[in-house]
Amino acid sequence: AVTLDGDTISSCRVGLTAVNADHDGLTALRAALVGKPATEETFAEAGRLAAAACEPVTDQRGTAEYKRHLASELTTRTLRTSVERIRAASA
Repeated sequence: AVTLDGDTISSCRVGLTAVNADHDGLTALRAALVGKPATEETFAEAGRLAAAACEPVTDQRGTAEYKRHLASELTTRTLRTSVERIRAASA
């Protein structure tokens, strides 16, 4: 979930499942986004922080590295989509 004040992220919540996400890491991710511009660079940094905040295990669904990559990529995409929807609704 993202809230914007102009083009600045005023609040943000990120949730990850099935990757042993660290609650403190996700809290730090949210805090790191507040006050930042809603840009591709910010979304990419959020993805890196999301990947760092999880400890997935390798199983029949994929390797830990693959799941960490997905945590990063899907966080980036979801933030991008959320901001695009906010901007479209404001237009």
